[in-house]
Amino acid sequence: MSTVTASASRSRLGLGARTWAFVKRHSLTVYAFLVVAYLMPMVVHFDLRAVACLPKASLFALSRPASSVLLLFAFVAVLKTTATYPFLALVISVGGWIQLDTWLCLRFFAENEARLRAERIS
Repeated sequence: MSTVTASASRSRLGLGARTWAFVKRHSLTVYAFLVVAYLMPMVVHFDLRAVACLPKASLFALSRPASSVLLLFAFVAVLKTTATYPFLALVISVGGWIQLDTWLCLRFFAENEARLRAERIS
């Protein structure tokens, strides 16, 4: 085996390990972001303490993948807009994200409550 082949195979193995570490680290970051994205509107909407809503927000982030992906897309859109137009960062982007996050989460909560109500009826 030549040294070029050996170094190429080692770099592939190293890349795989680094890639796996990257995925693990960032999947936890995305999950934490989603929990916080659900937590803020949940605390306001249900008028509970953040500690009481934390398990519910965590469960909501895990059990509603479509809603979570939609929240991520909305956040990426706000992030891309802020990166394109940096002067929007403080006022428009932060306020827009809070408004959009709250609106989406209230819709998700209403949908969840309607689904739970329908399950109780049937």
